Amino acid sequence: MSGISLTASMRSNLLSLQNISGQVSSTQNKLATGNKVNSAIDNPSSYYTALSLNNRADDLNALLDSMGQAVSTIKAATTALESASEFLEQASAVATQALETFPVQNIVARVTNEEELLSTIDSGKQGLIVLDNDISLSVNQNIELKDGQSLVGAGYLEGKGNKTKLSFEFINEVKTGILCDGITTIANLDICYKTNTNGEQGILEGGQITLQTTNLLLDSASTTNNQLYGILNSDIIFNGANNISSTQVDYSTGIYNSNMLLENDTILNFSNLTYPMGNCKDIYLSDRAKLNIKDCSFAVVYANLLRITDQASLNIDAGRGIWGTNVEILSSECTVNINTLQPEFEDGLWGAIGKLRMVQGSSIKTKAGEISANEDFYASNAQEITKSFTNKCSTNVSSTASKDNEYKEIFTDFQGYMQNLYIAVFSSDYDSSQYQKILNQYDALIKDASYKGINLLQPDKLTVKFNEDNTASLNVQGKDMSSKTLGLTTLEWQSQGDINKSIEELTSAINSIRSYSSELGNNYNIITTRQDFTENLINVLTEGADKLTLADMNEESANMLALQTRQQLAINSLSLASQASQSILKLF
Repeated sequence: MSGISLTASMRSNLLSLQNISGQVSSTQNKLATGNKVNSAIDNPSSYYTALSLNNRADDLNALLDSMGQAVSTIKAATTALESASEFLEQASAVATQALETFPVQNIVARVTNEEELLSTIDSGKQGLIVLDNDISLSVNQNIELKDGQSLVGAGYLEGKGNKTKLSFEFINEVKTGILCDGITTIANLDICYKTNTNGEQGILEGGQITLQTTNLLLDSASTTNNQLYGILNSDIIFNGANNISSTQVDYSTGIYNSNMLLENDTILNFSNLTYPMGNCKDIYLSDRAKLNIKDCSFAVVYANLLRITDQASLNIDAGRGIWGTNVEILSSECTVNINTLQPEFEDGLWGAIGKLRMVQGSSIKTKAGEISANEDFYASNAQEITKSFTNKCSTNVSSTASKDNEYKEIFTDFQGYMQNLYIAVFSSDYDSSQYQKILNQYDALIKDASYKGINLLQPDKLTVKFNEDNTASLNVQGKDMSSKTLGLTTLEWQSQGDINKSIEELTSAINSIRSYSSELGNNYNIITTRQDFTENLINVLTEGADKLTLADMNEESANMLALQTRQQLAINSLSLASQASQSILKLF
């Protein structure tokens, strides 16, 4: 086109028209995109500043979604806690109703002194005689309980371990402190028996006795020819934790000529006695019962049978071990430890132990070593047992004698023999199945309180990030809110005390739930506050970026209208500039 010549006026108008067209194109682009800065070419400073602001807004937007999910996780936990509280309140109502309808204990009287005590016993009425205060009986005064009368401390009714003290003192008379005629319960008492008289006498004698959470103490002012017994000529079942001990006595025996049953986590401690168990009949330990003998001259002497089974344990720390007793260890989970203090009896099985039966896997640990059975083991005499300790080392033994009928005849059917013993004379079990069912539902609800795999009612952890560089965050540590962790462990109700304990546990658990709900509520408020702040900050960032890049549509529209007018005028001006050439054309 370089060969075409334009007049100066036409070239001027053409250039003006081209400039206007460029401006129209730019304005149209702004109107179409809404941005006055669409690339770094338009305005590098504004473009990159706006890009940075928008990127941060996008990052915060992603964190905002995470905060929303955290809020939902906490809502799931708090909603579950609200329902869980209702379950526990329902359980509390069940326990309270059970307490109100629990079978009334047959309380004959609550006594505070000797006169009231003796008068109540003389009445012959069957039931509980409750000692509300410590009582010291007059010198040479004993008690003769009638069949069905029981003597308990106030702690028995409350289901607690506190004990009431009952004291006897005998001077120049030989008497048993408490004579039992028939079935009786002695519970939650601290019984002290003191005498200066030589002769055979004891604290408890006769009948069928349930001894529960009670201490028996033999105390003698005499140091010669004194034979004192804790319990004699009785059939006894032990419940709870019991202790039998003595001060310095020539011949003190914890239990004499009696049948004994320890089961259901019962604990019986003997200490500072000559013979903890002397000339007893059948001694039966089962169901995790513990028999502990410490600081005694002997351990078990001339008992017909010592049977240990079902995770029960026997621990002896005495001068001498077992004498003249048939021993039966019927499960490998049992623990038998014999620590004899006299060197000549290190094997713990002093003299003629009698017959011994051990099931495969059971063992006896002594100071000399350990004897364990690698198969069902039966020994018919002491020599077969003690020879295992010749080298004072751990020895595996195998069967050394046949299990003949003679063995079976030695041992009476202890369960059958004891089946008529009255375990808890005036306690009636209450059906706690509804209570347990509610707690099971409570635990199931706690397990279901998860949101996207996180359960704040279990030891899970929720981390919430509040900014893009992770310098601000919140850790929400979940807590195990299961019934067991909250201390709801009393599930069986055998007394009013058990129900009261369940109610106390429920109160504590509900308070724990409320405390944790408050903690979750505080975390919820923190997250929602940061959530609102982040939303507002995103708006601020976006608004700032828009100020740098967005076009003013009103201004650009006005510009377009002006440019269109100028373009039209430029076209008309170009047309006018070309009229001179057109006039020359008319000459031809």
